[in-house]
Amino acid sequence: MSVVHTVWVVAAWAMISVRRIWPRTVTIALPVLLAVHLAVLPTGYAAFVVTAFAMYHLGRYAPRRWFVPAWVAVVAGTVAALMLKGDYLVVDPVIGLFLSPVSFAVLGFFWMLGLNGRRRDRELMALRDRAELAAIAERTRIAREMHDIVAHSLTAVIAQADGGRYIAAKHPDKAVEALENIASTARSSLGQMRQLLSVLRDPDDFSGVPPSPPGTPSAPGAPSVPGAAGHVPADAASSSASSSGHASSTRAAGTAEFAPMPGLDALPQLVAEATRSGLRVTYTENGRRPDVGATMQLTIYRIIQESLTNALKHAGPVAADVRLDWGKRGGTVTVRNDAGGGKPIEPPSESEGGERIGRGITGMRERVALHGGTLDIDDAPDGFTVTARLPKE
Repeated sequence: MSVVHTVWVVAAWAMISVRRIWPRTVTIALPVLLAVHLAVLPTGYAAFVVTAFAMYHLGRYAPRRWFVPAWVAVVAGTVAALMLKGDYLVVDPVIGLFLSPVSFAVLGFFWMLGLNGRRRDRELMALRDRAELAAIAERTRIAREMHDIVAHSLTAVIAQADGGRYIAAKHPDKAVEALENIASTARSSLGQMRQLLSVLRDPDDFSGVPPSPPGTPSAPGAPSVPGAAGHVPADAASSSASSSGHASSTRAAGTAEFAPMPGLDALPQLVAEATRSGLRVTYTENGRRPDVGATMQLTIYRIIQESLTNALKHAGPVAADVRLDWGKRGGTVTVRNDAGGGKPIEPPSESEGGERIGRGITGMRERVALHGGTLDIDDAPDGFTVTARLPKE
């Protein structure tokens, strides 16, 4: 009997030691071991300790449909163990009957501990799920912003570069103006990208040390930088004014990293950039503009930006009409461009068919959905229309 008892104790503690590794296996193994103990071994302290662990484990990991059968088995098994096989613990079965409520109270305490552990596990799982969803949403937001910024700037750069290439032979001054517009567009987009990607930086990157002022000598052993004090190339001296303008523009792009995201006040500048890129844009705003939050302002800006970018990309230098209507229930953004009459920046491939629905339009739908609005696309033969309806905040 002692050998059987030793084997049973070793098996029970083995199951207890792996309860976190294989919780489902232990959920079945511990009740089976307790049933074997009740059938072939007298009741002892080891059996009571294993029963307490079993109650904790069942309360934490067992399916809810097991709760009632588990307690029925525990009550019947405890009463039988104390009254029929409690010779090792008590002298009289009557005493075992009086000890049963105490045993139930102790086992109920371990059961409640298991239920608390179950609740903590669910809370941690819910937190992990929310964190994962938040990470997915943030990645989607960053991808959407990067697409809007990069697609718009590259489309404008390509359009202006093509125009400058064709006009350079006859009007060099116009080509220089196109190059200046390309540089301005690129610096503006660089500033917006820096601002967007700054949220991904480690806080330790911000050491609080201000940048060195212009003209500060570099550290010993540092490479020479053209344009720094004492290292001005000869060919750079003839274009000092242009270099100064470039440096100030570069500093302006750097400070844009900490500027607010574009909103409604930046729409005239956006329209001007689209006009310089070749579109013939008309912009009207009707109704009294209410107090609009920064998020909705950014949404409206990005919708108009993406719509103008798509017009230039797919239709070429055509006429586009941008209209922003305000009402009691919110605002409506409508951007319509004529059908392609010139050379598009990005002609459709032969493999593409059906509606011109890409990442940009998907991003616009996501932005509008965040505010509970709707986005309608009308791809008619005579033009392309985007209508976004945003409810009042």
